[in-house]
Amino acid sequence: MTRRTVELPTRSELENVVARVEAIVAEQHQNIITQMAEVSAKLDGIAAHIEAPAEIVRDRQGKVATINKGQLVMQVARGPDGRAIGLQ
Repeated sequence: MTRRTVELPTRSELENVVARVEAIVAEQHQNIITQMAEVSAKLDGIAAHIEAPAEIVRDRQGKVATINKGQLVMQVARGPDGRAIGLQ
């Protein structure tokens, strides 16, 4: 039976590997925190839109012309008979 000699890494080499792994983990952790902050900001915008009151704007005849909700302005689409059929 033949014996093989395996050379183990030195303490300094192991410390270098650990330091590189720690740096990678710290960078990934920071990336996750940044991404979570972006998602949180988007969710805040969605919540603000949902909670915003709807303002109904009427034309001179008293018919609904637009509906304003948050920063969104939606025009009322009307059919040939003048009845509201949807929002644009």
